[in-house]
Amino acid sequence: MYWAKKLFSFVLTSFLISVIVFAFLRILPSDPAYLIASVDEGSHFDQEVYEFIQTKYHFNKPLLEQYIYWVKGLFVGNWGVSFYTGQKVFDQLFSSFGYSLQLVFLAWLFSLITGLFCGFLLVITNSNLIKFLISTLGFLGLAIPNFLMGVILALIFGSILGWLPVAGYRDFFEGPMDWFKYMILPVLVLGSSYTAYIMQEIYSGLTEQLGKNYVQLARIKGINRITVILKHCFPNVLIQLGALSSVQLSVLIGGTFIVEEIFVLPGLGRLMIEAVKTNDYMVLQGGILIIAMFVLLLNTLVDFLFKYFDPRLRID
Repeated sequence: MYWAKKLFSFVLTSFLISVIVFAFLRILPSDPAYLIASVDEGSHFDQEVYEFIQTKYHFNKPLLEQYIYWVKGLFVGNWGVSFYTGQKVFDQLFSSFGYSLQLVFLAWLFSLITGLFCGFLLVITNSNLIKFLISTLGFLGLAIPNFLMGVILALIFGSILGWLPVAGYRDFFEGPMDWFKYMILPVLVLGSSYTAYIMQEIYSGLTEQLGKNYVQLARIKGINRITVILKHCFPNVLIQLGALSSVQLSVLIGGTFIVEEIFVLPGLGRLMIEAVKTNDYMVLQGGILIIAMFVLLLNTLVDFLFKYFDPRLRID
């Protein structure tokens, strides 16, 4: 019954997403066909081009007919053609989305590992200096916005020290070391703020667990404090960490827009920014749909995993 409900919820939400994406861009005050046909910032336009675009993309049809045509195209990979580059929208979007996924996954992995280490270190250390340094770095990661941190790191490590490239991208299969160098700064910028969230979650969760009776009993039995934390406390914090990590992945997708623009990465965020600048209607529509469906798929998968791994959630 649970799986049927989740499947129904997924299908219904997918339908609503498609309707919202379709409707949102069509209720804008600007006529997309007019914007595409404009030759000088919209003051003049080519009437023949305008009529051709209206017919080709069914803009002159009723909205319901436009929607049905659009949805059919989604299932067969016919997402339209970019008005600006002339390339297939489907190929452009999924190629760019692959680059964005690399950035998101690496930033998520970086923030997860660093946050776990710093949070655990805050719990076990007795050094006030280490606690102060970690807390300060965490505060800076939260306080400094991505665009400003990107500029600062690019200035220090790129322009002044010359250690790392500050713009562009290299394919992993063309040179793993070059790929790694080009990804360091974007990953640091995108993952820094979320490192602080994970660190705080680990620290507060472990601190709460250390006050429980079962921990006191284990300590009375002579079990080492670090062993108690790793073997007994940490597993109880993993569920909270999993929920935070799933939300973090969704939010990281939104953060790629700024980071990709700063470091000139060929990702989906930068592609959509260019689509806004050039009135590339089809690319913008497809990009919004991909991001929304990615978040929906991710949240549905996390629900299934929680249901499977947490026995408490399997009790109706």
